[in-house]
Amino acid sequence: MTEGQARRGDVGANGHGSQIVVEHPTLGCYILAAEGAPELLFTENETNLTRLYGAANPTPYVKDGINDAVVQGRADAVNPAGVGTKAAAHYHHVIDPGATAVVRLRLRKIENEELRIENTLQSGDSPFSIFNSQFSISSGRC
Repeated sequence: MTEGQARRGDVGANGHGSQIVVEHPTLGCYILAAEGAPELLFTENETNLTRLYGAANPTPYVKDGINDAVVQGRADAVNPAGVGTKAAAHYHHVIDPGATAVVRLRLRKIENEELRIENTLQSGDSPFSIFNSQFSISSGRC
């Protein structure tokens, strides 16, 4: 990192299903939980110098790696170690004309003590066990 360059956050899978842990030096720690079993994709938020300028990339996992993995099927475009500075939950849905699909994500800030507890979840535990009651819109309130 050069002088004056801001420290970016890091993202990575936490080993509990479809959850991404986001750690930022200023904003703190967050967990993004994705319902179901989407494929988690990770890359770095670095410009693809090879594509734009024909120059060498500083990392094999560049900014457009998630697009390349999803659109072109290039598994080598995302980091298999499950870490980076950019992430996505890739759902595979076939949606009939006129039909709908719902993808539920939950982003929440966690404190250090909560992170320790979160990391003790059993592999079968779901962060969505009380999702409907927490995010219900049936009351008509904002």
